[in-house]
Formats: sequence, structure tokens, C-alpha cells
Amino acid sequence: MKPVLLLIVLSTISSGLSVTCSVAAELQDGEVSAAELATDNVTAARDLFVQSLKATGRDRLAGLKKSFEQLEVAAAESDQLPPALTMWGRLLLAAGDQRSGLRALQQATTAHSDGPDAYVSLGNLAVRRGQLAEARLCYNEADRLIAIWSETHPRRTSLLAQVAAGRASVAQARIALLASTEQREMTDHYHAVALANLREWVSLAADDPVAHQRLAEAMIAAGDVDQAIAAFDNARKLDASLPLTEFRLAKALLRQGDRSQALMQVHQAVAQHSDSANVRLTAADLLLSLGEIESAEEQISAVQTQDADNTAAKLLQAQSERFRGDWQAAADILQTLHTHHPANVEVANMLALTLSEVDSPEAQKRALALATVNAERFDQLESVAGRRARITLVWTTFAAGQPQAAKRSFAELLKAGIASNQVSGDEAYYASRLLVEFGRPELAAPLLGSVLARVDAFPKRAACDDLLKQLQ
Repeated sequence: MKPVLLLIVLSTISSGLSVTCSVAAELQDGEVSAAELATDNVTAARDLFVQSLKATGRDRLAGLKKSFEQLEVAAAESDQLPPALTMWGRLLLAAGDQRSGLRALQQATTAHSDGPDAYVSLGNLAVRRGQLAEARLCYNEADRLIAIWSETHPRRTSLLAQVAAGRASVAQARIALLASTEQREMTDHYHAVALANLREWVSLAADDPVAHQRLAEAMIAAGDVDQAIAAFDNARKLDASLPLTEFRLAKALLRQGDRSQALMQVHQAVAQHSDSANVRLTAADLLLSLGEIESAEEQISAVQTQDADNTAAKLLQAQSERFRGDWQAAADILQTLHTHHPANVEVANMLALTLSEVDSPEAQKRALALATVNAERFDQLESVAGRRARITLVWTTFAAGQPQAAKRSFAELLKAGIASNQVSGDEAYYASRLLVEFGRPELAAPLLGSVLARVDAFPKRAACDDLLKQLQ
């Protein structure tokens, strides 16, 4: 390992990886290419990385150093792979350590100034953080560097596809920001930009089911349902594990506000696959999003008749109880799930918010304890998970009768920002309540407006509407 790279890696490690073992054991592959996953040295590096996070002191340091060295070997042996420092940054991001991952990728742009790989990953990270102007600049720089390469470069096509996908994401994020405005001309412009880039992505990565799926969803937004169905079908041909075309179409139609057509697609899927528990559970989830509580409960009951302990069915049952306002019943179900799946962050977060609605000091105390653990686990407010965990922590602190502590913690969250497209509808409601309580109603109104512009149902939707009316 070159001294400069060793220094970079050691500085990353010494900054402290805020990743728990349970999170590290479930590294996501979203930032890792197929070429990387097919390489033995990269696989070995990932395994070492995970094991090292479970160690302490010198053992941890030695393991992480060896993990990076494995990436160096892999990069040296194959020009299909990006530089080791870029792969290192992606590993850190996959483990949830955005601060260290960002630092590594920034260093990669200096250490490998002629390489576009790090700029693509930086663009993807910027999109997730809502930094759209920065993302656009990163993708433009990656595109410029790719143009210098020979057309036969082994990573050229893959990176061009990633740039097209990233630019489409930027355009679609801008569409979401314009949703509550009357700027139709700008919205149409970004729809066209998104479609053009998604078509480019499909042309460069015709065997990528995600590309076809994203194109289909954009076609729904553009009103081209027939072409969307064809694109959804193409995605499922490439990956049979994807949900049925009817479900994907229903979700896309729901986002466009066509509730009746979405509902028809859901019932059609169930009628054709009534023996499938997965189909019924997916239908139940969509029916809850449509506000069809009784129909959703019918699908949940049908699954539980065959499998009383089905985890997904229990989670959906808890959500249906939340829709009905029976917070104690929902909390009882979620507590059972949390006992059996303590590492499931979504369950813990939902349980904390649900308990905060139960009129009991014991429930409030339990909610705060759960939220505290989650917030410690995801303590970086730069990440979406960190901001969501902090909203829950601040709300449960406030609900537990500790307004001053809640206000101090909320001030840190406000500096990081709260984007409506990065939180659930319920979380947006609680954040808005806190904004009002702490004297920032001018920030609450647009947040509520953005959430209510969505067409999907959520338990606190009526409360959001009432709060917005009070502020107007």
C-alpha cells in the first residue's frame, strides 16, 4: 500500500466508524457493481471489512487495513474495477458511515484525478442527501472524464449508464420539489429530461431490470400507460422475483393520483394469484396506501389463516390498527415483532412512534428508550436514517414531558434539514408539530403541504390536514 493511501485509510478508520455489528453484517450492495461482486478479492475484502467492525483496538485497525489491501490487489488485477479507494468509499457508504465514505471518495478524486468512478458515487450520494446542484456537477464531471476514455474501455458503458441513471434521479427529484407549485412548464421540462436519461440508461444497460422499472414509472407520469406496461413486463422478464406488473402499475398509478385504476390493478392481481401469500401481502400493503383498510385486513386475515406467525402479515396488521387509531393494539403487535426481530430498525421506529400515542407514562418511557437506541445507532444527521431517527427521538422526548431536552435536540436536526421526500407521512406530521411547538410554524406549513400533496394514505394524514388548516 502506498504511504499516501495508507494515510487516507488510517485517517478514515481513526475518525470512527459509527456502524454497529448488526448493520455491518447486512451491507447493502447498492453501491457495488456486478463486476466487483464477482471478484474473489473484493468479496474477501468485504468479508474482512464486516469482521473488522466487530473487533476493537489493533485487531480492528489491522483488519480494516488488510481489507483495503485486498481491494488494491483486486483493482490491480482487473481493469473492470474502479480504484481501490473508490471501492473503499463505497464499502463505508454501504455500511452506513456517510462521513467516512464521503471523505474517501473525495480523496479518490484527487488520488485518481482522471477517473470518473468516484464522481459517480459522489453524485449518487448527493442525490440521496437532496443536494441536487452538487449531484449535477458530479455527473457532469464524470461524463467529461468518460469522454476522454477510449470507446473500448471496459468500464465506459457501465459508467455512462450510471451517469444517465443519476441524471434521471436529479430530474425526478426536481419534479418532486415542484409538486406543490404551479410551475407546469418547469415540471414538463424535468419530465422530458428524466425520460431522455432513462431511455439512455435502458439503451446502455438493456439487461438491468431496475432501468426498465424506472422507465416504466416515468412513462406513467408522462401518461403513457401502454408503454409503461411493456417496460414493467420487460423488467419482470429480466428478474422474475420482481412484484407482478399489476402491482408495479398500481404503485405508479397511485403516485399519479389515479386511485380507481390502481385499485383495479390490485384486485386483478389477487384474483389471478389468490393462492400466493406474497401476492396477498403486497396487495394488503397497497390497499392500506389506498386507504382501503377493510379490504387490506381481508388479505391479511387470509394469510394468517394459513400462517399465523407470518412476520409481514403482523407488521401490516399493526399498520392497519394504526390507521384505525387503536394505538395500544398496534403497539402490542409491534412489541411482539420487536422482541423477535430486535435489529429491525423500521419496527423499532414504528413501535416508538406508536407508543408515543398511548396515554400512559410507561408507554411514553418505553417509546423514549426505543427512540434513544435508534438515534444512537444512526447518529449522523447527514444521512436520511439519521434524520428519521432524530425526528422520532425528539418527538418521544417531547411527548415524555421533556420539552427543553427535545428543543435542544431539535435545533441540531433543523441545521441538517427536513425534506418531505425523505420521511414518512407520519414522521412529517410529528416534525411539523415540533416546528409549531418550538416557534417555527413558517417551516411547518410547507412541510405539511408537500406531504399532503402525496396521494397515498397514512395514519396521521387527517391530523396533517387539520394542522395545516390551523396554520393557514
